Amino acid sequence: MSLSCDYHDFGSPFDDSDADLILRSKRSEPRRGNIRGVATQFRVHKVFLTKASPVFKRLLQRRNTDNQLGITRDNFANLPVLCLPEDCDTLHSLLTFIYPINVAQPRTLESMMKTCAATKKYGMPSASAQFRAMAYSTRVTPVVTTQNAFRAFVLAFDKGLTEEAFEAALGTLSLPDTIETYREDLYIASGPALYALWRYRPKCLQAIATEIQECVTEVGDLRDWLSRPYIGRTHSFCRTLNQRPRKQFALFTQDVTKDFSNMKLPRFVETMTSKGEFKCPSCGCYLQFDFLRLFSHLEQRVNDRFDEASPAFLSESRIDTHG
Repeated sequence: MSLSCDYHDFGSPFDDSDADLILRSKRSEPRRGNIRGVATQFRVHKVFLTKASPVFKRLLQRRNTDNQLGITRDNFANLPVLCLPEDCDTLHSLLTFIYPINVAQPRTLESMMKTCAATKKYGMPSASAQFRAMAYSTRVTPVVTTQNAFRAFVLAFDKGLTEEAFEAALGTLSLPDTIETYREDLYIASGPALYALWRYRPKCLQAIATEIQECVTEVGDLRDWLSRPYIGRTHSFCRTLNQRPRKQFALFTQDVTKDFSNMKLPRFVETMTSKGEFKCPSCGCYLQFDFLRLFSHLEQRVNDRFDEASPAFLSESRIDTHG
């Protein structure tokens, strides 16, 4: 049995009087006045947990401990207690996904990876996908950014989070692969994680370069990427178009191949318009290009190549997909 000073209740909304189970987090870091730290208790309903997680369902169908998952049992106020190895913040985020309330997004990179690891551990792929989307969301300040992508990769890799590791590995492509870039994050990087990224980066960058070159060949003289004509002229009967737009497009793709951080729409528009307006040598009319549509096409081709690279990356990196 736990002593009363070992824990405290989380409170609303996990304090319902009709709760039939308590989830207890691991103890917090010791503080002055409590050298043991304090655990947090969440009063929950078994029906929600069993519907959301096959692992919780299995745990609640038997009464023994689960050493593999690091879970023990206790009793408090005539209620069964599952003592989990996750911290308070991780359990809170996880439970907000299970309950019909607003999901609490983890605010730090470390807490995000802990939460994603918990969703995997308890067999909750939908929760995992939602928290992963939150990590890269542009509606609020994203948790995973270009600047911390390497750290995110290392944390995800070492926790066996395949999808999160792959997303973060993509983010590192926009950074130079140098000691100066990674700095203190190298201290937390395991050998297998560094080896996986070292093998992945050149292969992925070469795949991107190949795809970009194929796209340059595909778009030709950019005739099919003209904006909707405002005077009815489509240039379909013009024998040749101005060659400068194609040269500018090729210049942009070369810059992206050298430095993937250049793969941005503003940079694309700047490159395409740096030589001024383009005039058709056949009919004398100015050429108006749909830069957004053209950039989106190039971006999609590159993203497709990323998707193709995913299985190979996950296989070669040997991330544990079962534990």
